[in-house]
Amino acid sequence: VLNPHENRLPTDKRYKFIWMDRDSREHAKSNRKFMRYLKRMPDNEIPSIKELIKRHGEFVSKGLKYLREEHPESPVRRVRFEAILKRPKAQAMLMADFIGLQLDIRKMIDVVLPRSARCHQGFLELPAATKRKERHYDRHT
Repeated sequence: VLNPHENRLPTDKRYKFIWMDRDSREHAKSNRKFMRYLKRMPDNEIPSIKELIKRHGEFVSKGLKYLREEHPESPVRRVRFEAILKRPKAQAMLMADFIGLQLDIRKMIDVVLPRSARCHQGFLELPAATKRKERHYDRHT
């Protein structure tokens, strides 16, 4: 569920939600970069970092409020993007434990690209993906 307050789920079921969040300033910088990339509006119409931080805070508040009110019996685990990058194995194990399923921790770790949590100026997906083969699964426990 990417937008829990927009894409409502049936309330007759019990869920386990993992809410992944990121530092609001880095999120805003990344969002601005993506808006520029899409070129759906002129650069001078793209919201400021300050405005995007405000919007992000409102989005998080609305989303978490929706989960608490509409699904009070469903637990929510908040996970920081920065924590996943710093300690992918530990975070993968915590998420698997929270979900209560036997998940492939090694595969979960493998999708985490080694990088800084700071917003990169370019698009780092391709260069970072080539570094995957160099990593070891037991790092960052």
